[in-house]
Amino acid sequence: MQPSKWQSLQTAGGSQSMTLSAMVSRSFGPAARISAYPPVFSGSSVFSVKRPFSSEYAYEIGGGRKFPRSADKSKGLRHFSTKVCEKVKEKGQTNYNEVADELVAEYFDSADVIPADVEKQQYDMKNIRRRVYDALNVLMAMNIIEKEKKEIRWVGLPTSSVQECRKLEEEKVKRHERIRQKTDQLQELILQIDK
Repeated sequence: MQPSKWQSLQTAGGSQSMTLSAMVSRSFGPAARISAYPPVFSGSSVFSVKRPFSSEYAYEIGGGRKFPRSADKSKGLRHFSTKVCEKVKEKGQTNYNEVADELVAEYFDSADVIPADVEKQQYDMKNIRRRVYDALNVLMAMNIIEKEKKEIRWVGLPTSSVQECRKLEEEKVKRHERIRQKTDQLQELILQIDK
């Protein structure tokens, strides 16, 4: 009969330095669940052999890709997010379809993209449109744009509190100046009426 894990731990380590709860958490915790073989106890440490994740299993569990990733990472979500931000800022007021159509056209018009087949082209187009949709939602959450029904309106990039204070101070000075000018005009009109 094989000794229990606790007995193996006691005899190998010579002391009971590891508590039962620590042993259980190591044996049945998240790290132990991903190993292919039962843990091997050596002293107070737990060693496990991990099975390499094979690409042949990836498609079975939903991790497979219809088209392999390209080596060029410049056309990722960050790239399209900045493009979407620029487009909406440039137009001021637009809609999702207009922005997505322009970015799809720019993508396929660029010199480094050569359409291989129709299926790949459709896949890329849907991917770009999805990224545009995601970017617009993030910009909306950050209050950079506003969306009312299908219309998207540029609000502006967030400013720091110091910039905001300066802007408000400038606006305050301008309004005080306008009030002074209006009171002067009013005084002149009153003087004209009295004459």
